Amino acid sequence: DISLIPTFEAVEAKINRFMQWYNNCWEHSGQGMNGKTPMQVFMENVGERRDIPEHLKKYLFTTRYIRTVQRNGVEVDGAFYYTKELQRYIGRQVEVRRSLDNTGTVHIFNMPDRKPLFDAENLAFSGIPQEDIQRISGLKRETNTLSKKYNKKKAEYDAAQFRTPAEIYTEESVLELKVVNGESIRAESTPNLTLVKPMKRRLRLPTDPD
Repeated sequence: DISLIPTFEAVEAKINRFMQWYNNCWEHSGQGMNGKTPMQVFMENVGERRDIPEHLKKYLFTTRYIRTVQRNGVEVDGAFYYTKELQRYIGRQVEVRRSLDNTGTVHIFNMPDRKPLFDAENLAFSGIPQEDIQRISGLKRETNTLSKKYNKKKAEYDAAQFRTPAEIYTEESVLELKVVNGESIRAESTPNLTLVKPMKRRLRLPTDPD
């Protein structure tokens, strides 16, 4: 009976209740537990929370690029990221870090000391994951490859098939002529005709009466 199968929400609620009971009520007999609950041991040993410095957070789950600053910013995957502070760094190399989850913002670091400078943005890429950018780039490369193959084949076909009017006129003007029954006929139009030679008449000389 399918009605006896619990829903996902019901299973999730039971698991949560078990975890709460185990962490707060179960008196553990394992090594070092001394009959205490897991939550009691955790609270006795937990220390002060250590926060990662803000500039190091920008190194987590990011991709590294070395770029030269241009007039319109720094370029990554064909897109330019810009902020007015970049104007002071035109022509200089910087380290660019871009998040794997949101490619709309990049973090700019000085070279070679990796000192954090500022962030730059590209609103068109906002919220787009890195994997989608890579997939789109792959499709563009495949499209360019197919386009090059098509253009090459098309050029070969056009070179073999296309003739200008001047080329056609030149070919027709130099066709060999054949004489058939006294008339000039183009050889191309009479491939199977047999040339007929005109008959030669024999001349008779007057007979000497003597």
